[in-house]
Amino acid sequence: MMTRMRQLGLCAALLLSVLPACTVTDAQNPEDILSEDDLDAPAAPAVADEPVVEDKAQPALAPEATNIITAVDDDVVDYAIADYKSFDPSGIIVHFEFDDARLSEVTIAALNKIVAGMKKDPLARVSVRGHADKQGTEGYNKTLSSRRAKVIEDYLIQHGIERDRLNPVSMGESDPIEDGNTVTVFKKNRRGDFTINYGPSAFGKAP
Repeated sequence: MMTRMRQLGLCAALLLSVLPACTVTDAQNPEDILSEDDLDAPAAPAVADEPVVEDKAQPALAPEATNIITAVDDDVVDYAIADYKSFDPSGIIVHFEFDDARLSEVTIAALNKIVAGMKKDPLARVSVRGHADKQGTEGYNKTLSSRRAKVIEDYLIQHGIERDRLNPVSMGESDPIEDGNTVTVFKKNRRGDFTINYGPSAFGKAP
């Protein structure tokens, strides 16, 4: 009976020695215990006393965007050529034989200047005017001058000039270089000549 009592007493003493230690441990860590109020509470700012400053600076361009802008500027500079000269074909005149619309070697040499000038000046559009002297009827001369303008146009197209940059015009005998009835005057008037036009409604077409 005494042995049993001693065992109970030792157990009670051991229990009493453990409980205070548990209570002290729990009391020392109150933040480890969360209540329902703690779950709904807003989070405190990391630094309560430091004011928040809004960054109003513009974002920097990415390197790719800077490269694109530079490339566009370079393209503009390439087209803005300081010593650029437009092509003026008004001083070039080609001549034909009597009642003929064939191109001679001299005529071809002159037309090659037109080709070179229009290739250097991609904005140039040229009216090709065919002329006839006043020998023959007015209707025949109109047709003959049309053939002369057409053969010039065909040559320019064959040598790389776009058709929509050319405008063949039949002048007939209406615009002579010189009036008269001599062979010399007739030779001067049966010709092809050229005028330039840069406008959006070139050759009378709607823009």
